[in-house]
Amino acid sequence: MRFDADFLQEVKYQNEIVSLISSYVNLKKAGRLMSGLCPFHAEKSPSFMVYPDTQSYYCFGCGAGGDAITFIMGRENLDYGEAVRFLCERAGIPLPEEDMERETTDLRRRIYEMNKAAARFYHEKLLSNQGKEAVAYLQKRGFEMPIIRKFGIGFAPDSWDETVLYLKKQGFHEAELLQGWLAGRSSRTGRLYDQFRNRVMFPVFDLRGNVIAFSGRTLDPEEKRKYLNSGDTAVFRKSRNLFAMNFAKNKASEFLLLCEGNLDVVALHKSGFENAVASLGTALTEEQVRIIASYTEEVVVSYDADEAGQKATAKAIELLRARGLKVRVLTIPDAKDPDEYIKKFGAIRFARLIAEAKDATTWQMEREKKSADLSDPAEKGAYLKRLLPTLANLSFVEQDLQLARLSEELGVAKEAIAADLRIFLQKRKQKEQAEQKRDFSIAGKTGYDKINPDRSKHFKAAQAEEMLLGRLFTHPEEYASLKDPLMPEDFITPFNKRVAECLIPELEAGNRPDLCRFGERFTPEEVGRISGMMAKMPPISDPEAVLADCVATLKAEKEKKSAKDVADLQGDDLKAFIAGLGKKKKS
Repeated sequence: MRFDADFLQEVKYQNEIVSLISSYVNLKKAGRLMSGLCPFHAEKSPSFMVYPDTQSYYCFGCGAGGDAITFIMGRENLDYGEAVRFLCERAGIPLPEEDMERETTDLRRRIYEMNKAAARFYHEKLLSNQGKEAVAYLQKRGFEMPIIRKFGIGFAPDSWDETVLYLKKQGFHEAELLQGWLAGRSSRTGRLYDQFRNRVMFPVFDLRGNVIAFSGRTLDPEEKRKYLNSGDTAVFRKSRNLFAMNFAKNKASEFLLLCEGNLDVVALHKSGFENAVASLGTALTEEQVRIIASYTEEVVVSYDADEAGQKATAKAIELLRARGLKVRVLTIPDAKDPDEYIKKFGAIRFARLIAEAKDATTWQMEREKKSADLSDPAEKGAYLKRLLPTLANLSFVEQDLQLARLSEELGVAKEAIAADLRIFLQKRKQKEQAEQKRDFSIAGKTGYDKINPDRSKHFKAAQAEEMLLGRLFTHPEEYASLKDPLMPEDFITPFNKRVAECLIPELEAGNRPDLCRFGERFTPEEVGRISGMMAKMPPISDPEAVLADCVATLKAEKEKKSAKDVADLQGDDLKAFIAGLGKKKKS
């Protein structure tokens, strides 16, 4: 979406960054800056800084950074255009639709409206004669009207195109029905058909309460697909949303309860556990974990006890821990799921289960133990070997406690287990170093800097580039002091060159650079990198000399690169290069 630069400046002016972020984060004064706990990853010591002078923020822990727009994109899980709209609504600023890519904007708006109409249609059908079987199913699960209304649960009729015909009468076109994933087209007849048929329908809401998708549970015992979820659309990505997060986000301060399915979540909310969420027909994703980490520091995983559920639990632990979240695993005895347990034993007993949920390490170790015959010395050794990766990820204190427990439990000297762990850690470190050395030998594919992959390959140049960019962003008036002209072509690493291609024209035009002018051309992660260049800028006593030295370094590094490129030329490429030089000389 394209917005006028002056309009974006006004949006940011009306959404002053300290005031905006303070509504999400408890900020404290740190000199001229503000600091707090990062809302994008779990941390106990503040590494999140807000810079009023540049109206930007940066986290020295996870690298998140940017301006008011990128903050809202990350915190509210919105795309760029939606974040601008959000800030406009917050500040009471009219949105200039004429400055947007109208086609994309109109489609998103129409899908929101269509989903709302469909949700209303499904809910009315649930309450009609057609929905008797669906109501009976819900009542059997213990769902009465209050919880049905809260979640907007409905029923998709067992019909070829009843939903399609209804939405057409509401003014929605065939293309919109297809793009919104509410209809499909028959390859045989060319007619549209309802995507959801004979299913209990669960609307999926975004964090602002818009209906963005649907999840349907079949009532046909012969139907192979028990659940059918909306495909990706202009307003919905399965990997970026969580079922019931719009409700759970307000109850997540202590922990979130991560479930496997929608019915588990609804059942838990019905019983008072309103911090329950579920992924949407996919395994847990990094994007979903990022959203979770924005609202809580602890997750209790409550997946099914079957093998598929256990594997999903192990994967979820890995992703959640990578974000720094505390993870516990809920084990449900004498019941197949939380709903059945609560019906049998009550909500108080279930709350006690949550309180007693095992930490992820204990769960992982006990899972490995189940498959081991510890009476066999060989099996005992294999069991300890399988535990080493889990132990390696613990703190030194936790390792010591677990080693003592294992020693007593297995009758193996603690020192022996500790020695195996040291060998494992040493081998892992050697492997990582070997992989790093291998990756660094592959030009442009280091894998350690996804934003600027050539940084390690041209480290000296990249440092000079970042010094120049960070300084000129924060002190644009110093651009005029450069004695040697600075061109985007002087930059060597691709990402920094892209930044220079946007920044230098702004400086040439006498404009003060603003991150809002970069938000449409760069991803939030890339804007975070630019914000990091600004945040990490050290005090400079003689900026003119430092900038001149950076420019000289860049030009020298570029000459070296050009000379190396020429030296690497062979055969026809070399002949073409020499021929090109000859033509330049004649002209």
